Amino acid sequence: MLCAAAAVGFPAFQKSSQTPDGPGHDENLTQTDGLCFFLDREFTLDAARDRLSVVLVSGMPRALSSRERLAFLASSMDLESTLVWCAAGGLLAFLQKHDLLANAQLNTNPAADGLNGEGVASDDGCCVLYLNAIRRLPLHGVMRISGSTLRALHVFNSQVHPRMLGAGRSKEGLSLFSRLNRTRSGGGARLLRSWIQAPSTSVSVIHNRQRVVKALADPANCGLASTLSSALKNVKSVATIVSRVRTVRDTCRDWENLLSSARALLVLRQCLVSVGQDFRAHHPALEAMSAVSDESLREVCTWIENGIDFPASMAAGSTRPHIRDGFSQDLDELRRCFESLDGFLTDIGVQEMDALTSRGLHLDRLHIVFLPRVGYLLVLSRATAIEAAQQVVDADNANDNNSLRSTSSRPSTVSEQSALAAIGLDFVFTTEEHVYFKNPRCHEIDAALGDISGAIEAVEQKAVCFIRAKITPHLDALWKASLLASEVDVLLSLSEMAKEPHWVCPDVVEERVVDIDDGRHPLAEVTVPNLVANSTNLHGGSIACVTGPVFSGKSVYCAQVALLVLLAQIGSFVPAVRAQIGVFDALFTRVQSTDSVSVGQSSFFTDCSQIANMLQQATPRSLLVVDEFGKGTSEQDGLSLLGSLILDVIKRPIADAPIMLLTTHYWEVLAEPYVPMRDPRLHVFSMDVLIRSQERQVGALPSLAPRATRAGRQMQLGGDRERDGQDVAAAPAAATLDDQHAFCLFCSFFVPNIET
Repeated sequence: MLCAAAAVGFPAFQKSSQTPDGPGHDENLTQTDGLCFFLDREFTLDAARDRLSVVLVSGMPRALSSRERLAFLASSMDLESTLVWCAAGGLLAFLQKHDLLANAQLNTNPAADGLNGEGVASDDGCCVLYLNAIRRLPLHGVMRISGSTLRALHVFNSQVHPRMLGAGRSKEGLSLFSRLNRTRSGGGARLLRSWIQAPSTSVSVIHNRQRVVKALADPANCGLASTLSSALKNVKSVATIVSRVRTVRDTCRDWENLLSSARALLVLRQCLVSVGQDFRAHHPALEAMSAVSDESLREVCTWIENGIDFPASMAAGSTRPHIRDGFSQDLDELRRCFESLDGFLTDIGVQEMDALTSRGLHLDRLHIVFLPRVGYLLVLSRATAIEAAQQVVDADNANDNNSLRSTSSRPSTVSEQSALAAIGLDFVFTTEEHVYFKNPRCHEIDAALGDISGAIEAVEQKAVCFIRAKITPHLDALWKASLLASEVDVLLSLSEMAKEPHWVCPDVVEERVVDIDDGRHPLAEVTVPNLVANSTNLHGGSIACVTGPVFSGKSVYCAQVALLVLLAQIGSFVPAVRAQIGVFDALFTRVQSTDSVSVGQSSFFTDCSQIANMLQQATPRSLLVVDEFGKGTSEQDGLSLLGSLILDVIKRPIADAPIMLLTTHYWEVLAEPYVPMRDPRLHVFSMDVLIRSQERQVGALPSLAPRATRAGRQMQLGGDRERDGQDVAAAPAAATLDDQHAFCLFCSFFVPNIET
């Protein structure tokens, strides 16, 4: 079952007796505490679409079909996030179940003019639910990043196993996560992934992380970092192990991993205690780790070390823990009895063979074995059993012509079993090679010794339960210590990235600013040779429009700014010379066009939905990254959409406008009267590419420069260029491939001069 919790007293959940367009009277609902449980079928995607298809929100055109209403809602909800749609459907189920949607109107005659008595279109005769809006409540203290944004920026890149049918595990390809992930424990890797998926928006939290990363990256603390790294390698998935121990589903491997983790956590605690208060004050996790109960960790180690013999468990090849000798007197006595059982059974076998010989049976071999839940048995080969039965029958019926013939290939028959039963050998079962019997002596041994191996197993299980009961009170402390160790692991991983050349600690501030000197894309710098660094200077409400030819690095630059903001807000260093970055509460992107048959929408519709979604939900502390918007339709429509996007943001007050960074080939729209070029918040840049004049090979050396200020001049490649009073942006000297045979490829379109 899934659980849905709704804060009914929240202002968004209000009853209204009229439509949202009418002046109805709102009545706040009564606050309800507790949780409401629903079956998982209430949260399926199909059920969510069925409920949302009849929703009419404020501003939605009335004459819409169910499919069109879903398309309209996609502008306010992430179309690619299945969980968002399922959560909205589950919340509607909660509201309907508790009769909190009293304004539902039923269309009883959908065919009449396409409108019902209330003026609401309904193409399927179902209820239409009036809602003021459907909004996604932001999580406090973390940045909002959608799954499409993470994919577009190559934050994660999970590569499936090449084998078919999903066999094998996927691996992480080249991505931001793969560059940052130098963690030693599984918990550290999972925590780093969660930090990247939800970067912090708290400046104090970010500063605490930066201080620890900077301290661990200091060469003076190299020994401390090495000790922490060695200890973290032995911290296993404590949460999973603790759950198995508490639910009595543990194996020998779980107990071994639990002991390894407890020892490593004890080393971590002792190491952090020894570094001093000044170092621990950098981050609450370090202080909390040093405050972990030493006694709890030692108790777990002591009981497991004294109770479980791991080498013996592995040698036995059993998943059941093997209890050490000396831990239980009863267990030691049973083991001594079991070890002497072979000699005892050998003596019994000799005695039984002599007894059968005295009865006239001549047996060449006799075995006595013990089988669990069966007891002690006498074992004869099939040929020996048949020969013994023949001897018994021949002795009783010397003159009988139908006596049994001796043949090693004949199976035992009822007459043979009866013949052996006459001398006290009761048949139990047979296999292809042996026949198993019981006699009175076997019953005596069963009563005297019983199932020794079963008794040993039962006593070992009791001993394991005793150890489990002793360490259970300390498992919570162990689990909390493992969480703190995961945080230390992530910080240590970030400190190793901080040692990379030309990575600096960004100045994270409350102001809305992105000021980066010579920033570099964290993935391009390891894949592209001779990458040119680019600077960024954006403030609250700024719009940066980047143009340039193909292969000039416009998309890489936009992704670079977004990734550096993300890195700064998880507490990491960034690849730049200097960086001052403000805190953003959301990162919206329209970078990668996607289409899917399951979604049922074109890639252009998905792009428009992403733009509408970011414009509706963007706050003054949001960062918008738009790459080549308007490509999927005609040129005039693309120009109109791009111009509308710029106007929507630039017409907002500076205090309410987000920071937007966009790239485009539609340079025509970047002029009066389409967009207000005089607005100081609008900045236009161009990207250039350096190429060789002889080889004609394009170099991947993009550089960002302000756009020139006069139009109408053609490019002159090579030789001296007469500037005619124009301000033409030149590539930096560091970007030159060849001083004698290099030139700049400039954009052939310019922003007109603005005469003041």
